Amino acid sequence: MNLASLWKLPLVLVCENNGFAEFTPRSAHTNVERVSDAVAPYEVERATVDGADVAAIRDAFAGFLAEARGGSGPFLLECLTHRLRGHYEGDHRRTPEAPDRDPIVRLDPEGAFDTAPVAAEIERAVEFARASPFPERFDDLVYA
Repeated sequence: MNLASLWKLPLVLVCENNGFAEFTPRSAHTNVERVSDAVAPYEVERATVDGADVAAIRDAFAGFLAEARGGSGPFLLECLTHRLRGHYEGDHRRTPEAPDRDPIVRLDPEGAFDTAPVAAEIERAVEFARASPFPERFDDLVYA
């Protein structure tokens, strides 16, 4: 955040804040409840939205994106979420079921959307990534 602010980079940073740092509630290690408040000294424009409200996320991000494309920035969008699964694959500790906090359920409560095209697109992206060569090293790059 420091460099992005210092260099006034035209980018939108998105923070998915589920209230935990791995297994520890945020309240156990900081008095600052919102990540967007923690970055206040960097004087970046920021917003906090309900991470289960797809429309709120889209609207806030669209506003920041338009400004970033115009050369302004950086921006921070904090999305307050609820952990629907454990911290990592294989973590069997779960938070209580909360369908009202699941953005997909809230967006499509009747399950009417056909997710097959999305799943196919994700699979194509994964296959492309796995088949792609590793990137070249950047040791010779000089930053101005």
